[in-house]
Amino acid sequence: MGAHAVVEAPTKDAAAVLDALAALRAEVAALTARVLVLEQKGRGPRDAADEALLRALRSIVQGGTFSAQDVIERGRLDREFRGLLEDADIETTADLGYLLRRCVGVAGLGRVGKNGSGIVWRFDDASSIVTRSDD
Repeated sequence: MGAHAVVEAPTKDAAAVLDALAALRAEVAALTARVLVLEQKGRGPRDAADEALLRALRSIVQGGTFSAQDVIERGRLDREFRGLLEDADIETTADLGYLLRRCVGVAGLGRVGKNGSGIVWRFDDASSIVTRSDD
């Protein structure tokens, strides 16, 4: 074998590897974009009623923490707030928990712990509440 054949084979292999790597990078970028879209579907407030409830809840807690049980109890005591819960189809702590879990990170909402009443939540005041789009 000549020196020319030894040098040429690795160059062709390197070019093929670089082409394959570029194709792989493009595929990973496309998959990453698709995952980001899928992660956003089904997240956040479903409609204006969910959005109104979250806005009212944020206003009530004013940066403090709360549990779903606290919110349901407030609905028992406050007729106007109870109307917001009903409009958002929230009857139980489990119903509210589903909404809150959907909104983690989307509506500035996060879990901060757990206590005897369940998960403890808090709003990040810097985030806005926006109804999701399932386009």
